[in-house]
Order: sequence, then structure tokens, then C-alpha cells
Amino acid sequence: MRIKITCILLFLLSQTLYCQNVSIPIEVFSSVDNFYYQHSFYKTIGNSKFSFFNLSSIKKSYDEESKNNSYLFRNQLFYKIHKHWNLGLTGELTNKEAKIRLGIQYLLKNKKLIVSIYSNITVSDIASFVNMLYLEYKPKISDKVKFYSRFQIQTTTYFGKNIKYSNLYRIGIEFKSIKMGIGMPWFNPFSTKNTGTKHVGLFIGATL
Repeated sequence: MRIKITCILLFLLSQTLYCQNVSIPIEVFSSVDNFYYQHSFYKTIGNSKFSFFNLSSIKKSYDEESKNNSYLFRNQLFYKIHKHWNLGLTGELTNKEAKIRLGIQYLLKNKKLIVSIYSNITVSDIASFVNMLYLEYKPKISDKVKFYSRFQIQTTTYFGKNIKYSNLYRIGIEFKSIKMGIGMPWFNPFSTKNTGTKHVGLFIGATL
């Protein structure tokens, strides 16, 4: 019950900040079997050391009878303790469960590169230790066009049990506020079931 209350409070905070003047990146991705949509926003809270990040996403199968659909609402409250270091509290709601994450984040951000490493303890029905890596690199090709790449790697270690691996890839170009290219959705890189062209798709994104 406490996990759900924390998630709800973080959700209400996200809606309050969402009503303010923030940039909102959105992205759609389509593979052979599924359609994906996500949007996010980041906001520093006033002149304080607190910041907030929201990510909302859905996955919908093209097969109307499929039960392989999902959603994710992730709200993160960070407190800066050093130039590149933050303490983090995350509330996460999915179609399967509610989670709370407590951890520490390393964040390096400039116009060309974003690196985020968030190591955290996850509290849910099954506790786990999670490492989340976000890497975005977009050097200039010309004055108006940039090469765009994004790699996300997540490892989840369930205490006393197995380890789960999930990767996500995007490669393309960025023109002004528009991104497009090819990629792969979240998948297990060590599973032979996830190899082949059916797991490759096209993405397009924009910042509103």
C-alpha cells in the first residue's frame, strides 16, 4: 500500500510540473508486431537542488487478440548532492506491478552527449538491485543535421535468484527538433528469440 501511495504522490507532482512551461520529447516506434509510444519531460524545481523526470510509455500489439500489451508510468525525484551526482526516488507503475526505487545517479549532460547511470534498490513484491545506463550521442553532421544515437541498458539482479538483461537501441539523424531512424525496442540481448529483422523497426520523435 505504501508503494502505491508513493507512486500516486509522485504522479500528482508530475502533473503539477507538467502544467508549467517545459519541453516534452515524444517518440513513436513501430516494429513488425508492435507499436510503441512514449513521452517524457525534465524539470528543475525552482532554484532548488531538486529536479523531476517523468516517462510515460505504452506498447500495443498489432494483433487485436494479443495480450502482449503494456504500459509504464515512471516518476523520478532527484536531489543534487554534487556537480554530477544525485540521490533519486522513483515511483513506477506498470500493467503488472508498482515499484519504488531508491538510488544514486551519475549525470553528464551537454549539447552533444548525455550519460546517465542510475544504480538503485527496487522495492516491490520481489526486491532487486538495478543498474540503468542511458547514453545519447548526437554530433553535428552539418549546421542543420546531427547524427543521433541512443543506447539504454538495464540489468536487474533479483536477490538470491537470476539476472535480467534489457537493451534498447536507436540510430538515425536529428533535424532541428525532429529525430528519425531505425532501432530495436527493449529486448534481452542474450536470447536467440530476439534476433532477426522482426525486432528491428522505425522510429520518429519530436520535441514539443
